[in-house]
Amino acid sequence: MVPLFIDMGVNHLRANSAEEQVMPVRVALADFDFDGFAQKSTEQAMSAVTALQALPAKFTKKVNPENYVTLMDASPAQRVMYLNYDYVMNPDFTGVRVGLFAILKPKSLPNSATPVKRMGLEDTLFHKHYVTEMYLQTPLNDIPERISAWSDNNGDLVKQSLEWGLTTVTKQLQKDLLTPTIDLPTGKMVNIRALRGRVVLTEGSEQLISGFDGSWVIIKGIQTMQ
Repeated sequence: MVPLFIDMGVNHLRANSAEEQVMPVRVALADFDFDGFAQKSTEQAMSAVTALQALPAKFTKKVNPENYVTLMDASPAQRVMYLNYDYVMNPDFTGVRVGLFAILKPKSLPNSATPVKRMGLEDTLFHKHYVTEMYLQTPLNDIPERISAWSDNNGDLVKQSLEWGLTTVTKQLQKDLLTPTIDLPTGKMVNIRALRGRVVLTEGSEQLISGFDGSWVIIKGIQTMQ
């Protein structure tokens, strides 16, 4: 049985410009339950990975190795999985990114090693970083116009982006856990929207890119509301 620890505490919405500029987006997201949607997406994805025998997820807001090893030591299981979600707007407000860092580790006994060492990647059974980006397809001339596009209609576009991002990263995690052997990507190299890597798959308006930093990146364009 594998306990799941979900962290939501990294970047709920990181303002990359002046606070007053991003405020309309923050206000529009006031009624959006990012944590709840992430939990639902996680449970749906992990329920299909029966071999993992995942226990119900537990949430934590403490993002540090000390808290992670505390959770590990308190667990009766021999393996633990940590899922770290975050989201952020691009500095120029052209896109919204959702991230998921997943790590499955064998339980290590408390010893003289530091929490950082115990949470290192050397003995991990699985670890992947997933990123989605939904970007504005309609050209907009300046930042205020882009912010308005995200926040208009009670934030319809930004909420769509977050829901799509959470659903997509958890589905990709599910796929990788069900099919642990993945061929190295051989698609063309790209440098698009500050993302460098190889295109693995193109489906409709979505592209799956294997990033040179080791991440899996899924990008998709969205039309602004007219």
